[in-house]
Amino acid sequence: MPIITLTTDMGLKDFYVAAVKGAIMRHIPDAIIVDISHEITPFNILEAAFIIKNSYPEFPDGTIHIVGVNYESKIDKAINVIVEHKKQFFIGPDSGIFSMIFDTPPEKMVELNSNGINGFHTFAVKNAYVDAAAKLAQGVKIETLGNPVANPEQKLMFKPTFEAGRIIKGVISYIDSYQNIFTNINEKEFTDFGKGRPFEIFFSNKGYNITTIHKSYGDVPAGERLALFGASGYLEIAVNQGAAAKLLGMKVSETVRIEFG
Repeated sequence: MPIITLTTDMGLKDFYVAAVKGAIMRHIPDAIIVDISHEITPFNILEAAFIIKNSYPEFPDGTIHIVGVNYESKIDKAINVIVEHKKQFFIGPDSGIFSMIFDTPPEKMVELNSNGINGFHTFAVKNAYVDAAAKLAQGVKIETLGNPVANPEQKLMFKPTFEAGRIIKGVISYIDSYQNIFTNINEKEFTDFGKGRPFEIFFSNKGYNITTIHKSYGDVPAGERLALFGASGYLEIAVNQGAAAKLLGMKVSETVRIEFG
């Protein structure tokens, strides 16, 4: 039975998600549908990329991921793509989101052919993405579904920068429902650049600097802030049994700076 995951910014109030699921059941009756999230902030591909990046590796080979976030941003070009990477498939917009999901360029990417698909522009997730997912579920090769994409959109601005041999500048890429802050600085970058030197993590809200990396939330008393590399592999700022983003007054895309001694 094919596994189809859904990640969208459609919310749960309206009919959109139900219509997509109905289309999947009609085209792929034996599909297992997994909701990754439908609560992505509208049009926020950074948030969507973070959630998909941290969930797709747990799925089995052959899983088909439908990404319905900001997929109509280029209506004049209607660039939607099918991606094959690490034995899984992804269908979504060529918005730069895949450059944020994958650490290496995707193995295959083709432009989704919209010929003969009614309503492609107005509801591509239901009218085109599901159709492509059905073909993939039947074993159709990705190469037959469109032409290769030579220059996919890139969002390199979301990579951390390294300055003067002692400063890492990153951004907040995600804030979860517990108000934990996730940056775009991964553990390998931190370790390789820091080389064991003492450090200090600075935020826009002064007075809350951090100088230690902990292993778990419980390493500090309740109400205390901490930094750690959690399950995502990225530097996380949290408050044990508290709300870090609220305490620090931080929002997505704001800067986090690390200075090494």
